[in-house]
Amino acid sequence: MDNLNSLQSAVLNLTKKYTKRQDVVLQALNDLRPDIVMRKMNTHSPKEIAEATQKYYRTYPVGVWGDGEWDFFIHGHGCRLTHKQTGERIEWDVGNLNTFDKTWFVNHLKWLLTQDGTDKDIQIVNSRFQPTGKTSEELKEIIFPILLQLSEEGFLDQSRSGTHYTITTPSAPSFL
Repeated sequence: MDNLNSLQSAVLNLTKKYTKRQDVVLQALNDLRPDIVMRKMNTHSPKEIAEATQKYYRTYPVGVWGDGEWDFFIHGHGCRLTHKQTGERIEWDVGNLNTFDKTWFVNHLKWLLTQDGTDKDIQIVNSRFQPTGKTSEELKEIIFPILLQLSEEGFLDQSRSGTHYTITTPSAPSFL
């Protein structure tokens, strides 16, 4: 990370922290809709996947999970969790735990910037842009170019669609 400035390093570190948090969504999906996880893993027989899908497909896509502490919304092959007390929002589509959606990352970052004033990376982002009062759209205008720079430097791989990034220096186990 020697060739990164402090802001780029802070954003990269925050993406790594976010991808680690995505594991909570994997846990929720394993509890709530294991059929979605099974389909993406390709380690189960078509019959097992069909049986699990039949069992779980009528599960209501919204509700409460984790001893009542998280609200969930299941969408497509992913899930959004929102912590009832803190408001933390984590969203992930089943796949590689090192891959994140850039908009979902910014949503999480916006929340994070209001939480922990002692985190060095948060302090760096706050000191450079005072983003805690910014809208999500304003924060995207700041963070998206930094993610692109990190991709150009080889720390992130950008998806073809441009909406997802994968951390090239592993911070979490690859799920798929």
